[in-house]
Amino acid sequence: MLRLRCVNRRWFFGTAGIVALVALAVPLVAGGAQNSGGLKSLPASVQALYVHANPQEPVGASPLQSFKAKHKPPWVIGYSSEYAGNNWRAEATNRLYKTLLPEYKKAGLVSKVIVTQSNLNNQLQIQQIKQMVDQGVDAIITCCAAPTVLNGAIKYAHDHGVPFFVFNGYVTSPYAVSELGNYYVDGETMGEQLFKAMGGKGNVLDVQGFPGITSNDNVEAGMRYIAKTKYPGIKIVGSVTSLDTDPTAKSVVLQFLASHPGGVDGVFTQSPGEVGVLQALLQSGRTPVPKIVVGGEAGTACYWKKNPTWVQAGLNTWPPADEFQAVWEMMMRTLEGQGPKIQSMHRPLAPFTLADVSSRLPANCDTNSNAFVAPPASKYFPASLMDKYFTHPADPLKYKG
Repeated sequence: MLRLRCVNRRWFFGTAGIVALVALAVPLVAGGAQNSGGLKSLPASVQALYVHANPQEPVGASPLQSFKAKHKPPWVIGYSSEYAGNNWRAEATNRLYKTLLPEYKKAGLVSKVIVTQSNLNNQLQIQQIKQMVDQGVDAIITCCAAPTVLNGAIKYAHDHGVPFFVFNGYVTSPYAVSELGNYYVDGETMGEQLFKAMGGKGNVLDVQGFPGITSNDNVEAGMRYIAKTKYPGIKIVGSVTSLDTDPTAKSVVLQFLASHPGGVDGVFTQSPGEVGVLQALLQSGRTPVPKIVVGGEAGTACYWKKNPTWVQAGLNTWPPADEFQAVWEMMMRTLEGQGPKIQSMHRPLAPFTLADVSSRLPANCDTNSNAFVAPPASKYFPASLMDKYFTHPADPLKYKG
């Protein structure tokens, strides 16, 4: 697979625009805002990242503020993967095996990682999590969980002294810590960008990833709110599900276009899946090619590079490898006793420009590539931001036990 980003989190882009957007703040998310610690314990600049977040999201004091590992490192980590069927998950796993595990083994902090796959079978995943706990893992990571499905298994881990971490979404369990973006605001931003590019009017096809998962559903809600309240000329004419894979996205979009000859002027996409959407639009012969939301996949970035007027900007909502690295570092900091302050840790949306794309992709880039063009986590979720979420922040790789 073509790799377009440095594995050590060095790259371009900044977050000033997104931070400025959410800093218009004042109403903060409900949930646990009044608890000791939690949201109110964070600096105002960080609280701004939570404005208009889903009220269901837990933002109270972290249950792991005073957590102490049962023994000194090296630790055994469990990764409960509920799905491995797309390039996004592969990128996350690659970061684990090619970068994080070697680094933390070398530092004497991790001995091994136990990985399970449940292939979207909730009951199997719950069973696998409990088995990991019984095997003696020191911490567990999972991705993209639905808000309540895993709560019983998370409680089981908590009762056995095993901290639980979620990335790219949140759970309502009071015993977990999550890493995520403010997906409702992200959806608003993505929708606004698309609708403006369309001139504020036209038919939009909505391509979702995994309905029922918090990241998907909150992005969806934010987009539809902007369409309803600010763009009366926008009509959402259909919604299809890509399962976050390009072949499925291509198939369902082609089916929709074949049965709706009235036309589509724009496609709201959640990455991954955007390359499949582009392939379907090109195959259908639509001219000009309808606007879409350009996310993290290199193929659509390449098409944009070759067709500069197609869209105005890109938005990387959830860079997979850097998302995994962020939750990994949160987990390691917690095992080291740094004391997470809040249940859900937010990081900004990561915008990118045509100049960014042009500088990173070769002239002969492939419009079918499903590799990821990702911003550096050092820019959109730097250590200086993560430090603010911990009571005793420190570089997790330098821990001596």
